Amino acid sequence: MQQIISLVRKGHDMLVKILDYARDPFLLIIRLYWGYQFFLAGKGKLENLERTAGFLLNYKFHCLNLMLCLLLLQNVLGGCF
Repeated sequence: MQQIISLVRKGHDMLVKILDYARDPFLLIIRLYWGYQFFLAGKGKLENLERTAGFLLNYKFHCLNLMLCLLLLQNVLGGCF
């Protein structure tokens, strides 16, 4: 029984060590994917300013120009960084 427990512990320790090395590249891939998605969303809003402004007008946002600029900055720049 002790041999089985020792074997499971060694396997677990090896798995943890392998996954620890893979953590940083995995997080980088996720961050690049999400950044690209944010960039595309901001680019779509930037290309259709009238449609985006109309959407914000439907919800009666105040300071429409300021809200539109902040929304675009958040999407485009947030996707780049």
